[in-house]
Amino acid sequence: MATIAQTTENADLPYWIALSRVGEVGPVRFALLLERFGTARAAREATAPAWEEAGLDRRAVTSLSEARRTLDPAAKAERVERAGF
Repeated sequence: MATIAQTTENADLPYWIALSRVGEVGPVRFALLLERFGTARAAREATAPAWEEAGLDRRAVTSLSEARRTLDPAAKAERVERAGF
């Protein structure tokens, strides 16, 4: 049985979940990232200079960099799925 993270129609979902866990990325910055990069995965995988060019301040860039090192999108999606969401 496929998990949320593995299904084609939800391929970006783990990255949505991971980005939603970044303290300095609220709804406005999340929308900004999606507008600039197209997908949550592309936004998460962008470089720090690209985030700055997209309009994020240094605190948000630092938070995103740290989250990319410490948060596993697939693991976060599996936890959500196990919780029944």
